[in-house]
Amino acid sequence: MKQKFTITLLDIPVSIVSDENEETVKALAAKLNDRVTSILWKSRQISKTEAALFTALEYLSEVEGAKTRADKAEAQLELYSSNIVRLREENERLSKKVDELEAKLKRK
Repeated sequence: MKQKFTITLLDIPVSIVSDENEETVKALAAKLNDRVTSILWKSRQISKTEAALFTALEYLSEVEGAKTRADKAEAQLELYSSNIVRLREENERLSKKVDELEAKLKRK
């Protein structure tokens, strides 16, 4: 359920509507504030807006990297799944072969 909250970003009150609870929204706002403030401290010649844009670019870069890693992990999981199927089939085939050989030995 969407709720409206007022958070403060760089001393600017901002109204936001979110499905998240207030605690989560405020924690995210604090993290964003810290990240933008860190950029402002590193380069005091940039504006708050520029620092916010740099922060947005950093987060987008992280998201894209996470998507790439998730895609690779999914592909690896598919490979592992197909290997499991193949290995189970091979195990079943070999178990039957062992059973046949054991039956042959018992007949002798």
